Amino acid sequence: MRIPRLAPLALIVAAVLAPCSHAAVTKVDIGAALPRAALLKEGVHHYLRYLRSGESRIPADIITREIRFSTEDGQKRMQIRQRYDTAPSAASLKTVSSWFDAGSLRPRTHAAGEGKVRVKTLID
Repeated sequence: MRIPRLAPLALIVAAVLAPCSHAAVTKVDIGAALPRAALLKEGVHHYLRYLRSGESRIPADIITREIRFSTEDGQKRMQIRQRYDTAPSAASLKTVSSWFDAGSLRPRTHAAGEGKVRVKTLID
């Protein structure tokens, strides 16, 4: 079996560049202000997830994600509400509502299903 002349060169280049291809590790302290948190805007987004079968696409579910801001006790808070609607063949619905501190995304509460609060004040 004959090895192309450029194969050894390609292996050397890949070995040299491999350590450079990893993203830098960034330490994030819980509760610290996040530099890009101000980029989050209120609004609703819908996502259609599907399965591909040959040339056709079969809908699996629709995800709706809503972001809202409010003020509580003088602190700006952010709510993320998510709704998962499955396809009609096995219809089901799941809702999740989570509250965070707006600037740091520090979690406050998380409720899933029928509004039952699973975790109340995650971090003190």
